[in-house]
Amino acid sequence: MKDFGECLQCGNPISDAHSSCPFCGSSEIEVSREDLRVRKIDIGHNNWTVNQAKTALEREIGISIKGLDDFLVVVHGRGSSGKGGEIKVMVQDLARAMVGMKRLRDFISGEHLTKSSGAAKRVSTNYPSIKQLKEWNSRNPGLSILIF
Repeated sequence: MKDFGECLQCGNPISDAHSSCPFCGSSEIEVSREDLRVRKIDIGHNNWTVNQAKTALEREIGISIKGLDDFLVVVHGRGSSGKGGEIKVMVQDLARAMVGMKRLRDFISGEHLTKSSGAAKRVSTNYPSIKQLKEWNSRNPGLSILIF
């Protein structure tokens, strides 16, 4: 990731590594949407097995890492048909493992994409630019957002 924010209080540039301004301490950071590198993939509506979906997801994560994407929005489905649920669990398990291996910075599942959830508060404090995504505050259990 790269520097792309500006403090709304003092005007200094802010690295995405900071959740608040290192100059004045403000957490009000302006992020330019066009500076974000976001990709979206759908692995839940292709009639794939869990293994096929996992292979596709791993490939896309590799592309995002090499392409220096900021976020990868993964549409995995809600799980109402059974397969979607298994794919959703696989995505979240893989994301947790990759965070542990430090290949991902973080992730958030769609059902936690609401201003009031603890996970959303944690993620938006650490990565304020996530609030610029159209999926933010959607409460969509059919997707997860991976953070690079």
